Amino acid sequence: MRSESVHESARREDLVDHLYAALLGESSWNVFFDQLLDRKGDGWAVLVSHDARDGEGMFGHYYGCDEVLVSDYEDYFAAINPWAPNCVAKDEGQAVIGDDLLRRDRFVQSEFFNDFLLPYDTRDGAGLTIVKNASRSVMLSVLTADEDQEHVQTLSDRLAFLYPHLRRAADYYRRREGQELSGFGEQLFEAIDVGVVVLGEGMRPKTISNTAAALIDRHPELALLATGRLHIAGEEARLAATKMLQHGYRGEKSRSFRVGALKLTLTRIEKDRLSWYFAGPTVVVLIEPLGGAGRRFDPEGFALRYDLTPAELRALIGIAGGKSYSQIALEAGVSVETVRTQVKHLYLKLGVNSQSALLRLIHAPVQLG
Repeated sequence: MRSESVHESARREDLVDHLYAALLGESSWNVFFDQLLDRKGDGWAVLVSHDARDGEGMFGHYYGCDEVLVSDYEDYFAAINPWAPNCVAKDEGQAVIGDDLLRRDRFVQSEFFNDFLLPYDTRDGAGLTIVKNASRSVMLSVLTADEDQEHVQTLSDRLAFLYPHLRRAADYYRRREGQELSGFGEQLFEAIDVGVVVLGEGMRPKTISNTAAALIDRHPELALLATGRLHIAGEEARLAATKMLQHGYRGEKSRSFRVGALKLTLTRIEKDRLSWYFAGPTVVVLIEPLGGAGRRFDPEGFALRYDLTPAELRALIGIAGGKSYSQIALEAGVSVETVRTQVKHLYLKLGVNSQSALLRLIHAPVQLG
């Protein structure tokens, strides 16, 4: 018995090492999951998110199962999973086994057990709540063909031991998401007076650019509520943003709306799956005032005024459209270095030394007389 305890203790320490190796990019998350499952080949593990309001379930990362199983779960079985209601009621850090959630004699009579688990040779499982907010719980679940309750309890205890480390991983991904998105083209958009708001779940802003804050103050179409949510007066735009922030959203990635004196462009950002899973869906809102005099970019007129070559104009149009050097190069069939040279020539001809200054120039009002 003591040798088994020593073996399990060593396994747990190895799992911690594998977890941080995956977090730092030195190893694969699949290696961590493989160790978590004892390499028995008869189980699978998933990071799963459940919404208590609508019963929606989404897999963030999975190992030991295929995309058909994932699709079956997300499209149908998540809504009838008899474990789910009690799972989402558990506190962060609480690990459970199947019997803690629903008595075994009732569970084996369920459609979920007979039509979903059994066809995949799965009979029991353990789970851990890693993150929980008002409506959503993020869990790591391990499913197994082994019905031995001692083995299932070992899996649960293993998850409980890993909780502090899994929580640090979740916090890492959430911080990284916020840091990366806080600079979402902000300098470029600020240069042409376009506001940027990065929205997270519940319409709560993660970041608000200075220009966006000023536009919100000046325009009643937008408001920051006392609850911390962004309110959009236009119903169609508001509903679109709300839908884009749902985990199961499968519609258009970008949509534009006229809301009073503003143009709003909503873009759902899709990062890597683990960042999305822990940080939640993200929508970037670009806010542009309508009717600004002289703000329309006239490429042909600009080329004539500054004596630009066709290649320089093509690079300028690409930059004005928010494209990267590599995108411009790919579309033109030239190298990225060629595009860099064209941009240097643009800077010389236009008397600027940065992209933000370039964008200010092409969108500046035309001086008459």
